Amino acid sequence: MSAPASSHAATHAAWPTYTQRRLWGAMGLILVLVIAAIAATVGMMYPAFDDRIAPQVREKAATAGRSLAGLIGQAAAHEIPLKKLVGVEDLFAGMIKQHPEVSHIALLSGGQPVAEAGAAHTAVQGAMAARIPVPGYEGERADLNVTIDPRYVQRLFAEMSLDLLVVAVVALFVSLELLYFLAGGLVADVSSLKSRMAAMARGAFAPMATAQSLGMAWSRALEARAADASYAYRERVNALAAMIRARHADKGIAFADRFRALRASIAALRDVRRTFHFAESRQGRRGEGGSNAALVLGAMRAPFFLLLLADDLSRSFLPLFASQLTPGPINVSANVIASLPIFAFMLVVALSQPALGSWSERIGRRRAFLIGAALACAAHLLSALAQSLPALLVFRVMGGAAWAIAFVAAQGYILDHTDSRTRTAGLAAFVGIIMVSMVCGPSIGGILADGIGHRPTLFAGAALAVLSLLIAWRRLPPDSADAARDPREATGLMPAGGAASPGSFGWAATFANHRFLLLLLLAAVPAKVILIGFCFYLIPLYIVGMGSTSAMAGRMIMLYSVVMVLLVPLMANWVTGLRARRAREPEALFVAVGLALSGLAGLAMALPLGLLSPLLLVLLLGIGQSLSISPQAAMVAEVCKAELASVGQSAVYGVYRLVERIGNATGPLIAAALLEFAGFQTAFIAIGGGVLACAALFAIVFLRPAPVRAPAPAAAVAPAGAD
Repeated sequence: MSAPASSHAATHAAWPTYTQRRLWGAMGLILVLVIAAIAATVGMMYPAFDDRIAPQVREKAATAGRSLAGLIGQAAAHEIPLKKLVGVEDLFAGMIKQHPEVSHIALLSGGQPVAEAGAAHTAVQGAMAARIPVPGYEGERADLNVTIDPRYVQRLFAEMSLDLLVVAVVALFVSLELLYFLAGGLVADVSSLKSRMAAMARGAFAPMATAQSLGMAWSRALEARAADASYAYRERVNALAAMIRARHADKGIAFADRFRALRASIAALRDVRRTFHFAESRQGRRGEGGSNAALVLGAMRAPFFLLLLADDLSRSFLPLFASQLTPGPINVSANVIASLPIFAFMLVVALSQPALGSWSERIGRRRAFLIGAALACAAHLLSALAQSLPALLVFRVMGGAAWAIAFVAAQGYILDHTDSRTRTAGLAAFVGIIMVSMVCGPSIGGILADGIGHRPTLFAGAALAVLSLLIAWRRLPPDSADAARDPREATGLMPAGGAASPGSFGWAATFANHRFLLLLLLAAVPAKVILIGFCFYLIPLYIVGMGSTSAMAGRMIMLYSVVMVLLVPLMANWVTGLRARRAREPEALFVAVGLALSGLAGLAMALPLGLLSPLLLVLLLGIGQSLSISPQAAMVAEVCKAELASVGQSAVYGVYRLVERIGNATGPLIAAALLEFAGFQTAFIAIGGGVLACAALFAIVFLRPAPVRAPAPAAAVAPAGAD
């Protein structure tokens, strides 16, 4: 009537992977169809767009020209000759800066230019230029010639098309998360029903202690039937016990009558047992782990994603927003000011996570996540209201603490509610949530910032944090009874975040290993410095400084995230396959090549390609990081075998993650210092060149046979961090 326990385990282990493959395949097909539909729509609407938008652009430029002409005409009342006017070029330059559709403004007298500003080589005659007479200077035949940039409408159309594509991609990812959220509970309930029926078939009618049913009608009906069966069985047992007691209590009843009653009770009891197959079985509760893990992951996924998305909305414009605030007592340059919010956030994340793991375990994952979500609500709301840089820094510190608390609590939920069969899939889904948030947040945040402004976008982040808090309060299940255990002891998996504090002995022991120290200094720290320094600091400022928008900066960061989402699993499988086929360790080669590509990304900014240069940078950086991120974490277990045996896996990976995240914090400061003293191009090239030099030194050290070290038991590889 029921499948063997091993079959159930295999089903539970294989189902999420199979379903995820189907979902990702369906999403890819939908993405192709949506892109094709967008391309067809864009192709059909371009002529109409040009016909309708171009006249509005010309009228807007003409209105700006009439305003300028009226302002210049006021000088005629004071009888100032046209050629004696001063400050006209600055006035024209300010108008061009306010109106990106205007490329050139010229004050003409008798057809000859008196003053002009803008790119004269783009000036065209006819429909793309407006000629406005200057009142009061009719005798000098004064005209104001306002030239419209002929590429403005094309750029506007291209921006709109890119926004459509970005929205389509983000909508697909968000739809997938929504599908997981809505279907997670249903899938868990179905799995729970399947496990419950299998357990009942084996005779286990007791309530399932770890199943977290959502209370569907058929689930309640099944529990009611189980309760009825248990009640009937208990009634028969009690009747039999009463008959046995009556046998000794009442001597007046004939033996034959007592025997017939006892025989009837035993027959009824056997009938119930034969009907419901009651049996004592320790396997009655097997199979619950998969359904419970699916339920917990489904309940945790939505609030965690929303909390990450709330913070990622500001990635594309936070440096620009910070540079526009009043510095207060902080007397540093604008470039350093722009880096301080990122530095404060990353530093708090780096320093707080080692202590948060045990804290969240002590107070409970649910309570810890709710505290983090509530703190995030306050941090985002206050950041949107911040009027000075010191206030913003305080609120970003709050946001960093909230992010770290939620990160550790969400990861702890997975580790506490999964077992050896489901933990790998749970951690993979955890990293997937982070990457999907990085895809959606910066791109949508950039579009919102261009459309409604920086502060309203920060308010939108606060609204997402509030929604995350409400869903977490409503849906997160209580902590499991055995949450106090250390899951790393059972599985050998070291969490990507929230590692235990290594302690002074752990620091000393790990830093005594020179190869581990070189791994940190030549690979872990440079990889994080270039990632945060480029993607979250220099790219947003550079894109806006070129005259583009925060939306374009968001698209660049989104492209990096998409490359990571697509390539990280492929690269990890590639490394695993090479290791199995060639019986050697290819991780060092992958790390060296990844670092080299990341360094070359910075050198790409020396190419005079306009916006194509940062595009090439982001692509190379994404490929390089995807090549090195998983092998780099795997190398820790290879170079620290003796330390893993002596001080433990938690201490070694705690040092690794903490030093790595310090690279996150220092990245924007290094980039800001280079930007202040040398400019954008030199900052990109200097950081890229430094990482390239680290790649060369890393190859010299690690691509030769390692010295023989004391043997130690094989250590499991920690999952790559996603932050």
